[in-house]
Amino acid sequence: MRSTLQPPAYLFFHHRPFRPLVPVTPLLTHFADINTFMVQQIIKFTKDLPLFRSLPMEDQISLLKGAAVEILHISLNATFCLQTQNFFCGPLCYKMEDAAHGEMVEQYRGEFLDLIIRFHGTLKRLQLQESEYVLMAAMALFSPDRPGVTQREEIDQRQEEMALILNGYIMEQQSRPQSRFLYAKLMGLLAELRSINNAYSYEVQRIQGLSAMMPLLGEIYS
Repeated sequence: MRSTLQPPAYLFFHHRPFRPLVPVTPLLTHFADINTFMVQQIIKFTKDLPLFRSLPMEDQISLLKGAAVEILHISLNATFCLQTQNFFCGPLCYKMEDAAHGEMVEQYRGEFLDLIIRFHGTLKRLQLQESEYVLMAAMALFSPDRPGVTQREEIDQRQEEMALILNGYIMEQQSRPQSRFLYAKLMGLLAELRSINNAYSYEVQRIQGLSAMMPLLGEIYS
């Protein structure tokens, strides 16, 4: 899952031709490109899961729309540095100050950024292995309470399967100091991701022109 986070080289120096309906900053345009790439990788991740592909297409769409941002942040955590509180993606380093004090100062609210940093700091301290990141993402994906889901009982069973696999994997890693209460902590962080998801939806819809720049995210929040 981590290997999918390396964006193609063109994203680091080139933006696709785009005529926005409203004025936008270069940083916001780059942010839109990176987010679109990551959503594409999340779609590929879900399509690699037989348990997901076997669901009705309507439920696949509902689950993907509901979980995309949550899976994005689970994946993004692998690039987060606790010491600097920055995200390292290929040759680029993303700082929260870029959003809070730079070109996007009027775009993202401080409390929203604080919520994201707090989540990533807490998750990073748990020192998850890649398998744990993947299982956590699968649990977020198979959430039976997403709007539009029809096969709720079946999806609930699949989420329970992922939960049992995750808990079993953690139990096998008891030699790690951070394994103590790790499963309970991850469940708490999955709940926290719901709050981030709701806040993200508000921010994306609030920032003028952003939905048009990121049609995939716009579709997710439609």
